[in-house]
Amino acid sequence: TAAEAVHFRTLLGLREPMIVESGCGMYVPRGYFREAPPGGSERGDDLRYALAVGRDEVLRGLAALNERTGGSLRGFSDMTADEVARETGLSPDMAAAALDREFDEPFKFMRREAEFAGSLPGWAAERGLRLLTGARFHHLHGQSDKGRALREMAALYRRERGPVRTLALGDSPLDLPML
Repeated sequence: TAAEAVHFRTLLGLREPMIVESGCGMYVPRGYFREAPPGGSERGDDLRYALAVGRDEVLRGLAALNERTGGSLRGFSDMTADEVARETGLSPDMAAAALDREFDEPFKFMRREAEFAGSLPGWAAERGLRLLTGARFHHLHGQSDKGRALREMAALYRRERGPVRTLALGDSPLDLPML
């Protein structure tokens, strides 16, 4: 999330652009590029760029998927910060930051995963959404991914600074478009 990324950006003393929530959003510090990319909205010291639909649309989609699975799904939106901390190993403060979402909804099966896991991507696509699997959770979001966000960010750098090299690291299928 932007809240998590801003925390680490501040902790490390950086002032760099950030890609957030499975590649569905980008944050660029105001004034970072000589010419601000069009389409950003002001969020604190950053310009926020949405690459996919917002969380409200994603949560409506998750509710529809949950109905189709007979209530088998549980998203972050259903959890408290303490529950997210237990599920993820995050500190309570970072779990609260993980709940401050704008684009992507992590969720897990509470039951019947074998019965429905194969159908969910198609059902999500019917709603114009995408479902990817991360290291611990499934993720529902709009039509973007980490690969698209990386290409968009690299294009911003190229436009202003010339050729760039990128390095991507990942540990789950959610990272494959970026890799």
